[in-house]
Amino acid sequence: MTKTNCGTELMSEGCRSYHKALFAVMQFRKQVQAVIRTAVDDHASYLVAALALGESELESGDYALPAQYQAAFDGSEAEVGLRCTYENWEISYYVWVGDEEDSFFGAMLWLKNPGSTIEKIANSGDEDLEVGDDYIQLYEYLPADGSVDLVATCNRVLRRWIDLWTKVGGLQQFLPKAKKKKTPVQ
Repeated sequence: MTKTNCGTELMSEGCRSYHKALFAVMQFRKQVQAVIRTAVDDHASYLVAALALGESELESGDYALPAQYQAAFDGSEAEVGLRCTYENWEISYYVWVGDEEDSFFGAMLWLKNPGSTIEKIANSGDEDLEVGDDYIQLYEYLPADGSVDLVATCNRVLRRWIDLWTKVGGLQQFLPKAKKKKTPVQ
């Protein structure tokens, strides 16, 4: 049997607070996902129209990264939100937290095979659009001073997201036909 070297301070603190920390993480996930879900639901008809997709095509499930305890998780960043996942694309609405920059709420489209789609959408004129090789996203930083109004932030980002898709004529024109994957509920 291998002997593990565990610091007594970590073990002592863990025994006192692990259950409370785990509960706090679970509550944070639930509350963030509830706020995002309410904002997305409140904007649902506008999202459907702007994206030119059916309501059922935009049904999303809760997600978190990491979804569960992983030995490889280094604690440097995490995401909590909603995700609508298909075989070749997905839309996420999420809060990102991490060490490298301030936390933010974002709306993101990821494409498996983007071709020229990302470039076409990027030319929409929205200067705040973050563009990667296979994704685009709009986001807004959350105040680091603790005065986070996630509801207001979600609403602002979703209005900008709707404006973007209205300008480009919807997402449907860029999508291959694909079956939806089930998003695991966390």
